[in-house]
Amino acid sequence: MGIHQEFVLDRFHLHKAARRTFHDKGTAKQLTERLRNEGFTSVQEELEQRMDQSDEKERKKIKEFYQYVQNNQDVLIDPEKRGVDVPVCLGAIEGNVDKLVVHRIKGRGCSWRLRGLRAMLALCRNCEELKRHAYRYLPLSIPDQSIHRIQNLDVEYCERLSKTMPILYGPDHDKPWVNTLRRIVHDRFSLFS
Repeated sequence: MGIHQEFVLDRFHLHKAARRTFHDKGTAKQLTERLRNEGFTSVQEELEQRMDQSDEKERKKIKEFYQYVQNNQDVLIDPEKRGVDVPVCLGAIEGNVDKLVVHRIKGRGCSWRLRGLRAMLALCRNCEELKRHAYRYLPLSIPDQSIHRIQNLDVEYCERLSKTMPILYGPDHDKPWVNTLRRIVHDRFSLFS
């Protein structure tokens, strides 16, 4: 496709390795920030000093972390700190999930063609230009509160209902609770007495 690629060590794995080595979250965060901004050489001496000053168990952990970041020192620094000017970033992916991506794009009823992929890349690369020429949506105006009228509904709630209640004439019409309800409805019985 002719797309520029930049390899970057997955930040999740970098932070995980640092936290596993240094149980202090502050130390782990500070070291990973320096690795991301300045590279392996900025922490090399400090890691060597820590290996010399620690006991056997801690030394082993620090040595593993040291070797991990040394082996990946070319891909530690963030792309923007490397001076890479990529107009659009399509995201990141781990190298071991390429088969899943192919299955997702080509399988499960999907069918991405090379022409469609190129069109998507063109849209991503020219996103800012397209935004400048796109229609601008005006914000919706909130109507004046004075326009909204609340109807004045004067209802007299003490009016009698002239409808019948089916329970009063149904199959349970002679039960005691129905008779009590009938007396309440027909004002022959006070609720509060």
